[in-house]
Amino acid sequence: MPHPESALLRQDLELLGQLDEHIKATEEWLGSWVQEDKGVRWVRSLPGIGWLLSAVIVAEIDGIERFPTPQKMASYAGLVSSTYASRVGSGMDG
Repeated sequence: MPHPESALLRQDLELLGQLDEHIKATEEWLGSWVQEDKGVRWVRSLPGIGWLLSAVIVAEIDGIERFPTPQKMASYAGLVSSTYASRVGSGMDG
């Protein structure tokens, strides 16, 4: 491989190695956090939910007590279908 290309490839491989190390360190930190969090353990008990997705769900919910009803939480999560129709330009704006 010519010199400029081989130097760029070497730099890219070094960067890839650094990113890989950073990802591993982050996964270790997340792994220790999820083992200690009751909410993450509970969500992880749901079928099909692994440790990473359970951590994302708990972070997104940010305290289930902020939802006054289970329906509000389901709606926030996008689990409740809704219909939205704009009346502007539809000839129905009276």
